[in-house]
Amino acid sequence: MNEISKFDYTEKLVLRNEVCDIYHYPEKCKFETVVNGYTAYVEYTLDGQVMNIIHTIVPKEIGGRGIARILVAVCYETACEHGFKVEASCSYANVWLKKNMMGE
Repeated sequence: MNEISKFDYTEKLVLRNEVCDIYHYPEKCKFETVVNGYTAYVEYTLDGQVMNIIHTIVPKEIGGRGIARILVAVCYETACEHGFKVEASCSYANVWLKKNMMGE
């Protein structure tokens, strides 16, 4: 089975809050949001049961609002819900995982 097919949708709103709406596009291996016309996103790869977060991009125009944190958290939660182990070659996501997943 193709790893992406484990996700049962092609586009899905996975989080709506006061900061942003996060959409998952599994065919692109991407979580993204648009805030004030700027797109922020997290990209990942899948290898077997491992999701590797490879990029976290937030334009400076919308920085400082916690958007990167939200994107990585939603990516992590979605991966766990689908039975994936999460790794991060992205430096921001790596720090987030170490800081937030200490007990796991």
